[in-house]
Amino acid sequence: MIDITHIKLHSKPFAKLVKADFSINELKDGVVYVKTNNDSIWENALNKVKESYEVCGINNDNSICNAFNIDVNLIMPLFIPDRMEQYYIVGSVTNVDDLESAVSYLSIDAHNIIETFLPYVLTSVDDCKLKNALQGIYEEIETSRLTDELKHWCTNISFDTEFRGLVAPNPLATLGDAAVKAAEEVRKGNVSYKKKREKIMNLPSAGKKMKSDDLKIQEEGKKILAESLASLSNHEIVLLFRGLVSEIKPKSLNRILSSIADREGLGERTEYSIVFMPWESKYIEYGFDDNYKHCIFLKKGEILYPIKMGKSSIVIYTLSLIEKVTKNNKNTIVDIKANNKAFLEVYRFLFNDFNKRSIQERYEKLFKRNIGEDDNPIFRSGRLSENYNDLEASLAKTFNNLDEDYSPFLVNSTTPLAINAKKIELPEPLKAIKIH
Repeated sequence: MIDITHIKLHSKPFAKLVKADFSINELKDGVVYVKTNNDSIWENALNKVKESYEVCGINNDNSICNAFNIDVNLIMPLFIPDRMEQYYIVGSVTNVDDLESAVSYLSIDAHNIIETFLPYVLTSVDDCKLKNALQGIYEEIETSRLTDELKHWCTNISFDTEFRGLVAPNPLATLGDAAVKAAEEVRKGNVSYKKKREKIMNLPSAGKKMKSDDLKIQEEGKKILAESLASLSNHEIVLLFRGLVSEIKPKSLNRILSSIADREGLGERTEYSIVFMPWESKYIEYGFDDNYKHCIFLKKGEILYPIKMGKSSIVIYTLSLIEKVTKNNKNTIVDIKANNKAFLEVYRFLFNDFNKRSIQERYEKLFKRNIGEDDNPIFRSGRLSENYNDLEASLAKTFNNLDEDYSPFLVNSTTPLAINAKKIELPEPLKAIKIH
């Protein structure tokens, strides 16, 4: 049984983890509930936070907080699987300006707890069934349902939060120094994308070795597990956890795990495509103002779903789409730093407010920016990582109510675009732009 007192919570200054002898059916795990007392200031703040966390579960419920005999205005339920017990993170913020930060901390805590208990989940699942589920990604075989013990969890695990910005404490520390060091090698970028996908498939082996009575074999299992988890993004870890502990149809489990280990396969099968549409006034309702020359949409049949993100983010994304269509190389990540000219050309194609000098400054700030004064410059790392985060959040928002995951459409500094080139309808002017 995992000692939950060792889990460092970012929300500790204003909240605590408490065990409850009861479960409130109306509450979903991983969703933050806020008590506003119908105060307009707090309700406006809550609405702003909801807009900021489009894919987060955040709700206003005044009655639920009253179920606890303590003065709280924030509650997030968390089911602890290794002891089959219901816990809640409960807290209080008195300054309305602190609400967004509080929600951010709670979201990170949810992710931290998921990672901490994931090794337990993996070692609790029957090894053959887990192996079949992972192999089913490639072989399209029917996989068995998970063990009876896991079926009890299906109504409790529902983590739908979006994790932003801050870094959680390393939950792999419980696996030992050798495992942590192995994970760090993966996260430093010393392992190729293809190799990372292969390491994910080693999860069944990790679970089997960790059940061994031989301590040396246990340590091997911990190292394999750490490498496998380090190969996953935060989003993929949630997908894996959700897939393992949910009672779902076998084909659905294959689809969820496919988004983890075989992004290209899901990118081949997706029913959605990416299209660029010349701006029209009717697109204002989608959030595209008249500064756009061309708008980017997700398309299924005749239905369009807008993909809205910051200007630099959408240019960066378009560079990857161009590379996929014109070169169609597998597992290729566009080097933004080597494509200054292409960045300017794509911006000119997408937007009306093209000014070469200002757009060049925008481009340079992707890699280095001055946060000081002109006569006393203080340089910080650029905004490229922020743009990749914006890109992922935008895709998550677009796919929020759709029947597929956004994983194969995602691209960032370590993850290549995985959708098939045929799924991208690229205008001829973009096809003519050269990507290095």
